[in-house]
Amino acid sequence: MQADVERLLARLLTDRTFRLRFLADPISIARQEGLSEYEARAAAELSVPDLQTAARSYQSKRDSKERQRSRWLLGWFEALRR
Repeated sequence: MQADVERLLARLLTDRTFRLRFLADPISIARQEGLSEYEARAAAELSVPDLQTAARSYQSKRDSKERQRSRWLLGWFEALRR
């Protein structure tokens, strides 16, 4: 089911521990996540370097947004102190 595939991909991009478990045994982990045998075998064919690159990119974007949010809050507090 597409939702299961999307959920698996999201976890692979955002959860390092889960990603390492998946890389050690991709078919079993994919099946545990609700994918069909066919989907699990397709997921097992994901390029490891591409998956790791995508995960790093996604983490970098999240970190950037967090820094922007922190700067905005600091600016807001500074404005309140004036």
